[in-house]
Amino acid sequence: MARQLRHLRAIAVLGCASVIVLLAGSPASADNPPPLACGTPAMPGPCAQTAHFTNQQGFETPLGTPTNASTCPDWLVNDLPFLDMTGNGVEHVNANKAQDFWATNTFTGTGTLTLYPPSSVNLVFDSQGNIVSATITGPADTILTGHITDWFGVSANQSSAVIHGTVNVTGTLTDGTQLSVHYTTHASWTPGQIPFVDAPHLSFNKVTC
Repeated sequence: MARQLRHLRAIAVLGCASVIVLLAGSPASADNPPPLACGTPAMPGPCAQTAHFTNQQGFETPLGTPTNASTCPDWLVNDLPFLDMTGNGVEHVNANKAQDFWATNTFTGTGTLTLYPPSSVNLVFDSQGNIVSATITGPADTILTGHITDWFGVSANQSSAVIHGTVNVTGTLTDGTQLSVHYTTHASWTPGQIPFVDAPHLSFNKVTC
């Protein structure tokens, strides 16, 4: 979830600012969504790339405090989730000659979502905020077994940008409780701002259970 959003955001920075940034995902299977070069200095527009993947496997950063009045458990927004999902995913990147940029990433699959309190995991990040290593030092709060569907997208040019994402998870917790989660995140920059540098004109993270 969050890793995909950071990946798309890093690509957008490359497309808009034409700076060299390492695109590195968290440690996981080779079938996780791969970094795409379209829109980077290594492959400036016009270009288009598409990749298919079958896994979402690895630690994500916490959802964080939602901007809505959520009734979800505290551990859902504060814990570090480890995804071990298998299914079907596709990511697509398109950049034009002006380096205006569009990218999407979608996935649907089944598996487990293990939620660890921050005290139970030691994480190491790269310069782009991606998790490069994780050491589990304590127990998980719970495990959700079920189905996930998510979508993330970004569009950007020199004066404006939009990032938007949705995640839906349904399944059963370790204690037998049924849980359904809907998460929406959004950030946008308007003309007069520097996309991905200035604070967004509008941003929110909403989660409901």
